[in-house]
Amino acid sequence: MSQSSRPARPVGAIQNMCEFIVNNRHVEKLLLQHNNLNHLGSIQLTQALSSVKQIKYLDISANNIGSKAFLSIMNMINCDQLRLHTFHCRKNKIIGGQIIGCFKPLAHYGCSLQVLNLKDNFLNSKNSEELRKVCYENLLMEEVNLMGNKDVHAQATDEIESECRKNILILKYILPILPKATSATPKGRNGLFNKYDTRKLVLEDAQFFNMDFVVKFVEMNADSCKTLEFVNVYSQSHYYSLIDYLRNEPAEVRLENLSFSNVKLSPLYMNQIIKACQHITSLKSLSLNNM
Repeated sequence: MSQSSRPARPVGAIQNMCEFIVNNRHVEKLLLQHNNLNHLGSIQLTQALSSVKQIKYLDISANNIGSKAFLSIMNMINCDQLRLHTFHCRKNKIIGGQIIGCFKPLAHYGCSLQVLNLKDNFLNSKNSEELRKVCYENLLMEEVNLMGNKDVHAQATDEIESECRKNILILKYILPILPKATSATPKGRNGLFNKYDTRKLVLEDAQFFNMDFVVKFVEMNADSCKTLEFVNVYSQSHYYSLIDYLRNEPAEVRLENLSFSNVKLSPLYMNQIIKACQHITSLKSLSLNNM
């Protein structure tokens, strides 16, 4: 039986479920997919969720949930009233034109949401652009799924996936090696970076396919990050993302010290690095050792 033809959940059952949510403060994970809540049931559910904060994981997929109920939940997330880490709301009836602007607050540091699954709804390109910006600004965003929304282009979903991947790599490989900030440390652009001293990044003894996550870190901390060093770091993409970044306008690249040691770059890519650095007016030191 299809979702649309399945009879709506009896009102008493919805009420009992909502009472369970309100009265069980220890429950952190709710999986309520394929219950055909419809409009009335989803409104009751959002009212119940408004009284609890401990829910971290919520799956209300395939419930004929519309834009109004979805907006209510997003408003609770944006106001820190509901501290979800994971929110699955796929296969519903959320219309992109009716929720414009609701994702923008997710970009601020402190938002709890890390995974958002809106697959198979009716979102549009404006929604995807909002979420792309969110994933760029908020390093805690690990996954956003917009597949199956016919007005969201494949390129947009790829860009969002790329930003989430870079976020994961920054959190895994960069933040753990940064010194903690002190009162004298310049503040980074992103709130999360304010906890760290971002003036110098040294990556050692590692192997990555792509260096685009390093570029993102440098871009987001352009005012403070002045030194970038690679020691025995291999890149399967030959540091191309970094080279491309170094080719930007001088005002955008503010590095003062750039160092490569034992990175095994071919003469072709080493020459590209040198050429890209020629117009960086802020650069004071370039070190290419054992290339």
